Amino acid sequence: YTFKAVDAAGNVTVTDALTVKLDTIKPVMGDAAFNEGYKNLWNWLIRKDSLEITIPVAEAGSGIESVDYELISEDSSTTAGQASVKKASGENSAGYTAVIYINPDFKGKIMITARDHAGNVSDTKMIGTDGSGIHGIIVEDHAPEITFSVNGSESPEKEYEKAPTVIVMVKDDKENAISAGLASVAYQIGNSAECVLQEDFTTGIRTEVKFSIPTEKLPAAGADITVKAVDNAGNRAEKKITVRIHIHRAVLVKAVEPTCLAEGNKAYYICDCGRWYADSSCTTEITLKDVVLPAKGHSFSGDYVYDADGHWRVCSRCAALEEKHSHVYDDDRDTICNDCGFDRTIKKPEPEKPGGGGTETPSPTVQPEKPENTPEKKPENTPEKKPENTPEKKPENTPENKPENKPQNTPEKKPEDTPENKPENTPDEQPDIRDDVDVSEMTEDGKANTSGEAVPTGNVKGMADTSTALKIGEGTVTVTVVCEEQEYTAGVSDTAAVVNAVLTPAQLKSAAAGENIEIRVEVKDISGNVPEKDKSAIENGIKEYRKEIPDLVLGMYVDISLFVKIGEADWNAVTGTVEPVEVVIGIPQKLQSIDREFFIIRSHEGEYTLLTDMDDAPDTVTIHTDRFSAYAIAYKQVSRTPQAGKCNLCHICPTFLGICYFVWLILIMAVLLIVFRVIRRNRNVRENQKP
Repeated sequence: YTFKAVDAAGNVTVTDALTVKLDTIKPVMGDAAFNEGYKNLWNWLIRKDSLEITIPVAEAGSGIESVDYELISEDSSTTAGQASVKKASGENSAGYTAVIYINPDFKGKIMITARDHAGNVSDTKMIGTDGSGIHGIIVEDHAPEITFSVNGSESPEKEYEKAPTVIVMVKDDKENAISAGLASVAYQIGNSAECVLQEDFTTGIRTEVKFSIPTEKLPAAGADITVKAVDNAGNRAEKKITVRIHIHRAVLVKAVEPTCLAEGNKAYYICDCGRWYADSSCTTEITLKDVVLPAKGHSFSGDYVYDADGHWRVCSRCAALEEKHSHVYDDDRDTICNDCGFDRTIKKPEPEKPGGGGTETPSPTVQPEKPENTPEKKPENTPEKKPENTPEKKPENTPENKPENKPQNTPEKKPEDTPENKPENTPDEQPDIRDDVDVSEMTEDGKANTSGEAVPTGNVKGMADTSTALKIGEGTVTVTVVCEEQEYTAGVSDTAAVVNAVLTPAQLKSAAAGENIEIRVEVKDISGNVPEKDKSAIENGIKEYRKEIPDLVLGMYVDISLFVKIGEADWNAVTGTVEPVEVVIGIPQKLQSIDREFFIIRSHEGEYTLLTDMDDAPDTVTIHTDRFSAYAIAYKQVSRTPQAGKCNLCHICPTFLGICYFVWLILIMAVLLIVFRVIRRNRNVRENQKP
């Protein structure tokens, strides 16, 4: 622009040309800066000095008129103010500096704008949190950060074998933000007292601290670890982790001696975590191979046991029988077995007829019947008396005392239980099986009444099973005995007694109301598959009873199981009855021999019991039992006691002058034969001398 002035006289004054520029550019604010040591807010927070914020402003036009700011606190209240503005040195400089002073107790955001002389307003600049699209340096409003490292991992495991190393890191140094620094750090283990970290937070600002939790302070089972931190701006942080340490709960597995066929083991401990240890403190971990003891194998030594068919030895460890061997003789005339000493009887050849023409048939003599496998003399290895170390007091269940197998509940003598007084119930003479045997429905105590007649259930050789049905009211109770093997038989003496012993009063009432109930007794040979627990118990019983019965031999294992089925329900196993049940077991042919006394050894829940034979039959064993599990048939050889007036050989024939009648008969016949031959020879001589 050029301006000209003319007065009244006509004088003209012309000014120099004036150039005016139009300002349409708004000011631009740069990044905020803080007074020296802003990260260390010592002057601001501790000494209560104001925080100085410097903001550069670029204005190339009309120049900065003002820089205004507004403090927005956390409670959303606002305070307006105006910054002091300084022009940068240099006449043509377009730079300005705005300075804002903040009180030390303020916490929040700052909104800043700049205005030039032309009225142009800059973009608003925010200093505060960096969320919601607001970017800039943060005024101290964040809490310290706490991190854990457990054995080098940020995520604790579910459980630790031993106390882990726990390292804690606490930081108050957020990137691109004002940090007040840490004021205090503390930790707490479980419910114990809080422990304040002994660090110097007063002489200088500390933006981070690192420390370890003492392992000796951790309980044996672990605990929750809580860390608390406070910064100089009053921001608080708290973080907790849970550290669990495994406590070994060792359970002793007792040592088991190996048997002939089964492995044993050393004593060891098993923790509930599944690991095996050699000690109760669970410090030495082991594996299966460290505890297994190999099976010993059978030890067949000592004298042979024999019968007429052969001989065998008994394992000195488990009483198992060796494979049977045939007798060995030097020739057909030898009567003594070279191996076992068995003395056999050889039939002598028939005498020749006079004149050499064939054989003469002697007058028949009656010999007492003997089983084919009966030895002629008592085995040499049968002990005549008990060893000197036999205890003076015999166990109640030794065969000498012949107790019933539940002496605490059963009288010593029950005439009604003896074979002589129960002819209709003995296994030797079982009556025919009858269906639908009527009995009275119920007694007042809920037990089934019998009719007074025997209701036997036996097993006939060659049959798979047998059943007897009892009619109780409107229902039926069927008792079935099953033998899986054909080598032996089994049965129960009284079906009604079985029903009373097995069924509860409630079950009997349900039968009387029309329910059909089945009772099943199963007897099977388990010699080839004996449960280890039962086998161990029975073998221990054999060893114990041999103190009283030195020649006790284990014959075979059997399992006697009892099952009940109510209506269409499933079969349920019964391991015990309220009253003993009389069970008759047939002795397998391979175990039968003359002069053998049989016993039953029962194993139930790891305990063994010796049950004596209640009948006198040589081919059966009768027992009373209220436990149903694994059993073993055992036996011993017994020597017959000579009876007065009876033969010492067969113990049957009468004697005269101590000599068997049959011997006398043979002697008399021999004398008569000699006399007859002498007379006949003399007669022939006289006839030859006649002219």
